Amino acid sequence: MKASNSEQEPSTIHINLINEPTIDSEELTTTYCVSILAVLGMLHIVVDRAREAKREGREYGGSFMIFGEAEIEHEDNEVALRKKSKLIKGIN
Repeated sequence: MKASNSEQEPSTIHINLINEPTIDSEELTTTYCVSILAVLGMLHIVVDRAREAKREGREYGGSFMIFGEAEIEHEDNEVALRKKSKLIKGIN
């Protein structure tokens, strides 16, 4: 007996939700992964890795705009200065 069309495996098609031809499937996959992590309450993982990558001068899966980035960068600089001053005081 032949299976009806509704019983066949569904075909997979690429849907460009943004209608922008320059976005490749890898970028869309990254976007979906970040969105899923955000919904699951784990966006902090992506943000932490993006910040770490930025400190190292590279990108983590693309370019991220991180809320409060300037304040965090300022705090990082202050921590680095404190560590340097401790080292200098320890040498003298």
